[in-house]
Amino acid sequence: MKPVKQMVLLTTLAALAVTSSIARADVTWEHSGSVHFGNSPKALVKFKTFTNVTPDRMRLLFKYDATNALGTLPNGMPPGFPGMGAPVGSSMPMETFAPLKGGPKLKQMKAPAKEEMPVNPLVGSMTIVQRFDDQKFISYSSLTKDYVEENFKDLLEKSRLDPWRKLAPKLSKEAPPSFTPEQRARLGAEVRAVIMPFMKTMMKTYFRPLSEKRTFDGVEGQGYRFTALLNTEPSFTGSGKWARVTMEWWIAGELPGDEVFGQLHSAAIKTVGRDRQRSSSMWMNEMPWVMWEMLPEELHSAAYTMMPPLDTPEDSPEFQHSHMPLYGALTIEPPAGMAAKNENLRIEMKLVRRGVDSLPTHIWDAPAGYKRKPMEDINKMFDQIMGAMPPMPFPGTPPM
Repeated sequence: MKPVKQMVLLTTLAALAVTSSIARADVTWEHSGSVHFGNSPKALVKFKTFTNVTPDRMRLLFKYDATNALGTLPNGMPPGFPGMGAPVGSSMPMETFAPLKGGPKLKQMKAPAKEEMPVNPLVGSMTIVQRFDDQKFISYSSLTKDYVEENFKDLLEKSRLDPWRKLAPKLSKEAPPSFTPEQRARLGAEVRAVIMPFMKTMMKTYFRPLSEKRTFDGVEGQGYRFTALLNTEPSFTGSGKWARVTMEWWIAGELPGDEVFGQLHSAAIKTVGRDRQRSSSMWMNEMPWVMWEMLPEELHSAAYTMMPPLDTPEDSPEFQHSHMPLYGALTIEPPAGMAAKNENLRIEMKLVRRGVDSLPTHIWDAPAGYKRKPMEDINKMFDQIMGAMPPMPFPGTPPM
């Protein structure tokens, strides 16, 4: 082969390689975060998240270290954030979960053997892997050293709820109808209009984009702020004691490689679909979405800065956007008089690194040495937890 032709061939191959690498971009996000209580500089919990994305696969790794929380807060609950039935300024007692006097007794769950207990449950990691190219769902934990691996369709079928199986077998066999997006939005808006006067006595919401720009790891983003005032002693007059929840976050604009997220979303829809029929009950299927439509519009606007609406068309810019969070902070302030000064809870997270390097293949599998746990064992554990709860307090409710 002549040198000129050889050079042309090498140049063409190099160009094809570059083009292929751009079209097949892998994206990695690394975020670090912490949980603080009060004005203490020591973080109760430190955590990191790693998000790995390809056109047809996604992995989310969550690492945490809650060592500082041990012994810092009584029973793990901050004072000033009482639970149901707990006195103001105290921690939530376990008696809160006890059945009412004369009611059914809770079934006791078998405690794990000593050798089954993790060495340090306050430090560990959890991972979820979604492989849409071969329809695999994998989840594993560093504490238990086991993993679940299931086919997506089998997993959805096994997790499908069927409340009519014993109560009304005919309904169980019939596929429930679904609302259209327009019907859900309309029904939710009508209910919201009815309950909003009362809701304003319990919750007030505010949302606005922030004018200033901020840069994280060299990436500029748009900021937003959402504030909710929650009435801890609601009344029809709107008086009471108000807790404040404040969120601030910055979202990156369009970045090189973001097209991989549109490809991933399409792969997910192709595998899992947008079907909302996760049970044999139309009420159970539609209730969460109608309730979402009932929520204040400020909450909708805030949520859609971080993700597109569920029914967003695949060819729209919103569907292709990664909505990468650059920074986020959540602050919870109890009502005045219910806690000592500066007893606020603050969760903070920021981007540490964004990369577009090719990802190693081993991250898409469970770690070597982990034991596979059948999905049936997970279902049995779920049934055991549900069985430990008292039955629904409705007259004539049949046993499950």
